[in-house]
Amino acid sequence: MVQFLGVITRFGWRKIFYVRRNVVVGRPHREEIPVETQELLYQVTQLDRQLYAYASDLFQEQIERLGAGHARQLRVFRFYNGLLNHLVNRVGVQRVLGAGRRLLGRI
Repeated sequence: MVQFLGVITRFGWRKIFYVRRNVVVGRPHREEIPVETQELLYQVTQLDRQLYAYASDLFQEQIERLGAGHARQLRVFRFYNGLLNHLVNRVGVQRVLGAGRRLLGRI
């Protein structure tokens, strides 16, 4: 991710926001899932969890090496991207894209 953000900065790309897709809606709460199923899921996702932890640690190390300015940029990006996702979830992606195109057309 850090290298990706560096490439974006190098080429002057400024609008890199993304919208989450295929997010489960109405997922059952943990209490609704049988304990045996939870234990099985925990076992079969062990490698996934290890990989995620490793990648998260690497990402954090890279952000720390880049310094406070990049860490702040990442926080700001995550904040605004979260707002975008919230808006898309409330009104729909087509309406958000249409409003964005209209706004950019005025600039």
